[in-house]
Amino acid sequence: MNGINQLFNANIKKSIEFLSGNPGLMKTFYDLHFAYFIIAGKDAKLTQITPSFKKDSSGSLILLDEEYLDLAPSTPSFAVCAIKTILRSILLSFRFIQSGDLLLDKKFYSLSVFSYYTASFHILQSFLALHGRIIVRPTDNQRQELGLSKALIMSRLTKHNRWCFEGFSQNHDSMWREASDIFEATCNDILKHFLFFFEYIIAIEQSPPSDKQQLISEGLKRFPKIRHEAIYEGYGFDDYVFNSVISDEKDRFSLKELESKAIVYKMFASQFLKLTLKEIFEFKKTSLDNEWDKVKDLFLTIILIPPFEKGDPDFSADSELSCLAKQFNDWLK
Repeated sequence: MNGINQLFNANIKKSIEFLSGNPGLMKTFYDLHFAYFIIAGKDAKLTQITPSFKKDSSGSLILLDEEYLDLAPSTPSFAVCAIKTILRSILLSFRFIQSGDLLLDKKFYSLSVFSYYTASFHILQSFLALHGRIIVRPTDNQRQELGLSKALIMSRLTKHNRWCFEGFSQNHDSMWREASDIFEATCNDILKHFLFFFEYIIAIEQSPPSDKQQLISEGLKRFPKIRHEAIYEGYGFDDYVFNSVISDEKDRFSLKELESKAIVYKMFASQFLKLTLKEIFEFKKTSLDNEWDKVKDLFLTIILIPPFEKGDPDFSADSELSCLAKQFNDWLK
């Protein structure tokens, strides 16, 4: 666990301790989320379920609005957003892994690649939040008030234990770049699975770089591009196998191996999910366990708003992942 992880865990623990001792504040969060569900977001003033922001007196910095709806101190509001992101994103990833498996079984390769990519993208948001980088989507009213040209706000926890906020692009390239330095700091035993994946997707266009930092950077840059090909061009075949098939080199490859790209994308999503679940359990033990019984009902409610389809993927082929996923689901019952 690095320094930012420790600061983030301590930050959230302090906020949850405050929240658990203030039933009125928890009721406010309940009311906000139920209002959002009932009114379907039509009245932003009544249904804002994300932290509120304002500009400082100079108009140059974005700050957390401590006076919004009297949610003082402001940190519980932000902690609720962080925990909701961490938990909800994992639940969303389950659904897309499940759909990827179903599509792969029916040989819809491009759509299965897209599903596994989407699962990974949801996991990414949980992963970044655990490392003190929380992506918040402000309401349209908030964006106008702040004069933001970008759709999102990136909230970063600094080594000085301060949150910094800035406009952030919602394009996928920007989000994956945020994970680059975190991957670089990951131990080699865990990282090897991801390096294999990056080598695979880079080799489609060029020889993979030997430098680890460059390999991660180039791999994360290539990752969203293949998603684009899968969605808009319907191309989800393994490139090497496909080239051999159309060149009449069928003796070298079987047609079944066309699914290799989808399988590699599934591998990435599975390994990324394992890594993130392990970090969530460490975060749970450090920051949530002591007060969980008091705040559990709140979080089990708000992670489902707005509503979404929950998934139940079959992880039986990977005993480690199956155990982690069961532990996660049992925790949230």
